[in-house]
Amino acid sequence: MTAFYKVVDNDGYISGFGTNGSDSATAVTESEYNAITAFWQTKPTAPEGYAYVMKDEPREWVMVEVPVEPDIPDADEALSILLGGDE
Repeated sequence: MTAFYKVVDNDGYISGFGTNGSDSATAVTESEYNAITAFWQTKPTAPEGYAYVMKDEPREWVMVEVPVEPDIPDADEALSILLGGDE
């Protein structure tokens, strides 16, 4: 018999679901698993700089801003900066 699981973070968002459980996973019925899977397929496309996350209760999509990655120079650029060259 297959077991079904979901992982809900401290803020109430589903961060994972499937048939492989973990210490942080909660067992769910096959019906709830199928509902989560069906809802996942409705995930909208987020505009640039944003992502959608799945809220568990009530089940809905919430758009969140994605953190901007800092522009980290490669080794040659970093050395040039340290030696007083152009950035």
